[in-house]
Amino acid sequence: MSNFWFRRFLLPALGGLACVAAICTVAFAAEKMKPKELVGRHLLSLGSPEARAAAKNRRLGGVVSVTFRLGGTGRLDGTADFLSEGEKARLAMVFGHPEYPEERFVYDGDKTHVGLIRPSVRSRLSQFVYDNNGILSEGLMGGAISVGWCLQDLPGRNATVEYRGLKEVEGRKLHELRYRPRKGLLDFRVFLYFEPETFRHVFTEYGLRVPHFMATTPADSSKMRESYWKMTEQFDDFRTIDGLTLPHSYRLVLNYEGEKGPFLAIWEAKFDQVAHNSQLNPDSFVFVDGQAPSAPGQNRK
Repeated sequence: MSNFWFRRFLLPALGGLACVAAICTVAFAAEKMKPKELVGRHLLSLGSPEARAAAKNRRLGGVVSVTFRLGGTGRLDGTADFLSEGEKARLAMVFGHPEYPEERFVYDGDKTHVGLIRPSVRSRLSQFVYDNNGILSEGLMGGAISVGWCLQDLPGRNATVEYRGLKEVEGRKLHELRYRPRKGLLDFRVFLYFEPETFRHVFTEYGLRVPHFMATTPADSSKMRESYWKMTEQFDDFRTIDGLTLPHSYRLVLNYEGEKGPFLAIWEAKFDQVAHNSQLNPDSFVFVDGQAPSAPGQNRK
């Protein structure tokens, strides 16, 4: 066979077959991947075991904005602060507006505490976290931003995970891992998503369907409908600090459809300050809003 025919016809065909084979190999590898392997690769994407173990606490500070799309309109800007130590975590987003001063969530290692926006009034987000406090106490909220990230200690969390292959999420192919906590959030569907190339955790989705209760009359029952909650967290702008590659961009979206009327809001934080192993105040995880009782439900000791 002449070089001309080889270059003109056979070589392109072989190249195409190689591409197909590579795609099939990636798909097959993804299909056969075990949850333990995915979690292990993700942890290595954060940093070495020594670097991860050296970070006893972490504090991120920056700016945050909230945009209300449904159930309210407008945008507010403020500051964000995320502090974690062991399994303890504190997230504060301060806006200073009379109608919406702040969001504040604290897990003190025993109980979850949630702030109020006015006396005896919680926001939609704070009520959602209050009612489903395992989102914070199980080390899910904030993902790898927190040193208490649930995947850092799956045996200790006693959670189960299921690898479900590559899925398309907002136009991207990502590894999907279903996460089932030991207790709490039992009615939730929690999915964690990872980049195929880097195994960085870039997306979390929480879904909850709330069936309507029986009405007193058939006429009332026909007017009632189920409620749906969906909360997502998105992580981006990864940078390496102290040997750890962490997200510096955090986007939280809360969406509700049900009898209370639709709600959609987006919180976006950009962290430009990251510190490890700071000398923390003894009351760093003490909840200071005296009017906000601790949330009921699951506690982890």
